Amino acid sequence: MRFRILYFLMLIFTNFACSSEDSKSINDTFVFEDIYTFKNKKNLSIELDSLTYTGNSCSQYFEQDTASFFIFNNPKTNTIYIHEFKNFKYVRKIILPFDGSMGVGQMEGYYVHNFDSIFIPSTSHQTMYMVNIEGRILQKYKYKLNNKNDVVQIMFSSYNKPSFIDNKLYCATPPQGNKDKSSTVQVLNLNNKEWTSMIPLSQKYDEGFYGAPNFYNTYKTVNYLKKNIYISFPVDNYIYEISAKDKVNKYYAGSKYLKDVKPMAKRTFQVLFQDYDRFFRKSPSYSSIIYDKYRDIYYRIAQRGISNDLIDSKDNLKNGLKPFSIIVLNNKFRKVGEITLPDYTYAWQCIIPVREGVLIKNFKTKRDKEDDDHDYFDLFEVVENKK
Repeated sequence: MRFRILYFLMLIFTNFACSSEDSKSINDTFVFEDIYTFKNKKNLSIELDSLTYTGNSCSQYFEQDTASFFIFNNPKTNTIYIHEFKNFKYVRKIILPFDGSMGVGQMEGYYVHNFDSIFIPSTSHQTMYMVNIEGRILQKYKYKLNNKNDVVQIMFSSYNKPSFIDNKLYCATPPQGNKDKSSTVQVLNLNNKEWTSMIPLSQKYDEGFYGAPNFYNTYKTVNYLKKNIYISFPVDNYIYEISAKDKVNKYYAGSKYLKDVKPMAKRTFQVLFQDYDRFFRKSPSYSSIIYDKYRDIYYRIAQRGISNDLIDSKDNLKNGLKPFSIIVLNNKFRKVGEITLPDYTYAWQCIIPVREGVLIKNFKTKRDKEDDDHDYFDLFEVVENKK
């Protein structure tokens, strides 16, 4: 009992010391030209079969020749569904066995480079698989383990896709043990089948211990024309550009709605799940960085902390879902907008640039309709404000 009291006193003290709202932030004073906004253009829905998991987190817009496709998966059944994008018409599905000679274990997302090179990460098998549209395994790439107790976790999602540059696959991965010097990107060289590591956590993590694993995620995107990778860390107002020559540049990409993200404590300490989870929900944070190649601009997601009056609400949506805004950066990485959408309506995890605009999953329509047979999306036009 005494230990628990001391523990909570320490937690209260460190939270007060490290999370004070009084400190000034660059976000409070940064002035930017507000150029871009979103205009709702069209509401779309896609029909799901009776087995499809409606909460799938991996969707992809894919173009081949003159055709465009919308692809998503059902991780519960190891299935990838392919639809035409124009009218969401079903084309085919790829079913991947869990076991046997053609088994891939539990798929953790997918990435379609082309229909003969579909990458499937599997933590359970510690392997990256490359399959074709028939689901036949073409290659297996075992993860590199530094010792037998290591576990490498690579997961592909709508909000954190891999990048394919010069026959190398760049995959974001949680740092091992949340250590400052751990790499946050695993790179698969398809020429020699070897894995290498790159990109440590930003120096912002030197400020202290952030507790929740969510704070140690790495989000990335790629500009294929420049062959540069862009990294967003949840605790950092800046994003980082890594060039083909490993040169690193950083650019301000903070939110006018956020204070600086503060650590939970100065040093690592034992913390219960419910405490670091609550701390994460109350704290501001950043998540995905997305390159829109059709408009040559970038989007970064900024998440506001849940307010004190909602954190203990009995409404699981309001006490668990952090409201977000979309920061817009131009091709010179100047902030040129910050867009807000109605709270508790859209999923920041599924924001996908397409030729016609930006596709965002609308979970409110689905919830209001009590509909498990469809997924709903809004297609937004990216509008440049006229002076």
